Amino acid sequence: MENNNRFSVMLLEKDVLEYHNYKTKYNEYYEKCANCSFKEKEELEKKKKYWYNRYIKKMKYLEENYRKTNVYTQYHAQLENPPNSVPIPIPMAVAEPVIQSHSVEQCSSLPSVPTHTPVPPSAPPSEENRSWRWRQSL
Repeated sequence: MENNNRFSVMLLEKDVLEYHNYKTKYNEYYEKCANCSFKEKEELEKKKKYWYNRYIKKMKYLEENYRKTNVYTQYHAQLENPPNSVPIPIPMAVAEPVIQSHSVEQCSSLPSVPTHTPVPPSAPPSEENRSWRWRQSL
């Protein structure tokens, strides 16, 4: 007597490969449809929808049939609830608002004009600068 309710890795692999193939075909037609001419668009849209429907139906099938497989071992329990686990507090940064008060004293302390004497350029002025300065002096 054969038990059809048993989990089969071979069937899972077959289903996953079909799902992957459908998804690849859908993505292929999606790309073709995005870069196609107006004449080809209708035919490519039909093929894209066809592969999309197969892809989604296979995904639904995988979800419905393999989610109910209750393979829950002690290993899975330890992954979810490690022994001697203490929750680690998450560090939180608290930003306090900066309140700036604008007073007359603060406004009067603006930076002053530099007190150093300007250094003249070491190169002689170019012809353009000479004519410009000559026009300014008139």
